[in-house]
Amino acid sequence: MSCAELIALQGADVVIESNWHSGAAAAVMNVFNEVGIPVLSLDVLHPNAIFLGANNYVSGLIGGQAAAEHAKALGRCDDVSVLLGVAPGDGDAANQRLSGFADGVQTVCGALPEDRIHEALIDAGTTDQALTKTTDWLTGRPDAGFVLATAIDDPRAFGMSNALAQAGREGVAIGLGCDDVGLAATRTPVEDNNFLGCVAYFPETYPDWALSVAADILEGKAVPEEVHLEHVFLDAASINNVYPE
Repeated sequence: MSCAELIALQGADVVIESNWHSGAAAAVMNVFNEVGIPVLSLDVLHPNAIFLGANNYVSGLIGGQAAAEHAKALGRCDDVSVLLGVAPGDGDAANQRLSGFADGVQTVCGALPEDRIHEALIDAGTTDQALTKTTDWLTGRPDAGFVLATAIDDPRAFGMSNALAQAGREGVAIGLGCDDVGLAATRTPVEDNNFLGCVAYFPETYPDWALSVAADILEGKAVPEEVHLEHVFLDAASINNVYPE
């Protein structure tokens, strides 16, 4: 809030806002709305701001489809279980990614009964917690079959894949982000860590997109309410084409 108030006092022509605390979005926007400063918000929806960032549902959908195609190729669609690492505090973006993943699995493997789609609370945002929580879930469900797992980010998905590998269980995890953790895990053979790959969000392109949209705002050009970036699934065979070592 103090940063928003300072920027408003300085009389900015346009603001590129990167605020990850969705609960503060309305209060921050009230500051800018009062002085009529247009705002471009990154990755978190802010009321009355132009959104630039991930298409969270679509990115999850892509990840779910990739996981299910892997299961289908192995003839395992009939005994798939979906495990979603939920974190209520992460807001709607997380919910969209996870619901997209579950839907993506079902577009390939067909509709799953409710008792084949599960949630595990992984709210600390760490690989260690994801490993522990997923291990506990696997222990309680020896008949889970071929597990397809994900969480909102790569560190948590990596913990889930480690749990599968350490327990000797069948299935894979998909990372959503392709950060450093996801890239390293993707380069490791899936047979060794049960991490199939990651959905890329290309955060390195955000500055160019943000400046381009901000320039359009300043020039009075029509700008859509939401500008979504491309998402691509990367696995061991494709990752070096996009992110060379």
